[in-house]
Amino acid sequence: LWLAVYHADCIPLFFYTDDAIGLAHVGWRGTAKGLPAKIVREMVKHFKVDPKDIVVKFGPFICKNHYDVSVDDERLKKLPHDLRGDKAYIDLYQAAREQLVKVGISESRIMNYKLCECTAEHPDKYWSYHQDREQLAGVMLSVIGRAH
Repeated sequence: LWLAVYHADCIPLFFYTDDAIGLAHVGWRGTAKGLPAKIVREMVKHFKVDPKDIVVKFGPFICKNHYDVSVDDERLKKLPHDLRGDKAYIDLYQAAREQLVKVGISESRIMNYKLCECTAEHPDKYWSYHQDREQLAGVMLSVIGRAH
């Protein structure tokens, strides 16, 4: 079984246990609507896994240091952010992590932020819509598989 998602700056969020896998494209809309928690609840419901057994990894995404929006942006009502001058910086990692912990994922099973790679900080490796929107093409594919 192979699962794949296309993404740019949104989080490709990988879920796995000994018995199940999951993969989600988690952008600001999905995060604001609770998608990380919903994925866990669906894995529990359909695969009868214990949330404490689920490991969660983050693929490359835009980090809080580069996801800047105007201070009157609607997204700020729903997502954690920092204000710096006339900009606000959205923290998708924190929002996703908080949801995962609330549904029973152990913090030790959630990828540490220090290990995550930012799409905007590594233009040699990743394409960032937020940083490079003037360029026409750019998308990434994240894949998770399971052999039986």
